[in-house]
Amino acid sequence: MTSDLDNIFTIIRSNPIFLLLYMAYNAVLKGLSLWRAAKNSHKYWFIGLLVVNLFGIPEILYLLYFSKKGGVQREVLQKNIVKSKVKKAK
Repeated sequence: MTSDLDNIFTIIRSNPIFLLLYMAYNAVLKGLSLWRAAKNSHKYWFIGLLVVNLFGIPEILYLLYFSKKGGVQREVLQKNIVKSKVKKAK
């Protein structure tokens, strides 16, 4: 186990760009997932995503499977459907 960890640290020390890429990747995923959890009023997901850091895995799972699929585009489409039904009823 320690030899694997030593190998990882050696790679990071010799190529710091890997660490910077990971940090950027993690920040983007964390930001997107926290934003969507707050927008959807998923309090427990928001707290969990804020506290837990497991290499971006919870963020990916939330964004792909647990958040409202379609986001803003879905809401706009639903509003347009409701408006068209109201116009037909008049």
